[in-house]
Amino acid sequence: GKEFMDAAQMCMNLFKLLRKPALPVLHCGLMIRLYRRFALEEGDVVDPADTSSLTGLLIQMAYGLGVNTDAETCHQLGTYEMYLQQWRKIWYLLYFLDLDEALDMGNTVLIDENSFNTKLPSIPLDEYGEFASFVTNPSLEIATVECMNTNFKMALTLPKTYKYVNNKKSKTK
Repeated sequence: GKEFMDAAQMCMNLFKLLRKPALPVLHCGLMIRLYRRFALEEGDVVDPADTSSLTGLLIQMAYGLGVNTDAETCHQLGTYEMYLQQWRKIWYLLYFLDLDEALDMGNTVLIDENSFNTKLPSIPLDEYGEFASFVTNPSLEIATVECMNTNFKMALTLPKTYKYVNNKKSKTK
């Protein structure tokens, strides 16, 4: 009845999911998504079906925020290296989660390779070749950026494989 619809609408309004997305809500969603996938207390194997709808929602939020467009030329983010690198890391984390679920579940990839121009994250150095002041753990920063770059190179080889594996129209032998 109407009271259930009102309760559902109230829940959706709590985070304004039916309106323009907000970056903090995207961050919270990413933390929940990663926790649900990798937390020890969730067991050895978490069913990706439990998280695939959340990943889809997060990807749509990222598109709504424009995270698929590199922010380097944006006057609000482009001059703040910390935010620029975080922007890029968010996009590529979503990109890799999307690919992971496509492999695990046989789902269609939600992020088309031509739908974004966000650059890969890089290691920010100051004018003296030192790590930027916001990098609190340089070894973790290096590992993160190198991992994302390596994963992206590997991901470039996957589209043909996805098309073959996910082709529902061709007959299986």
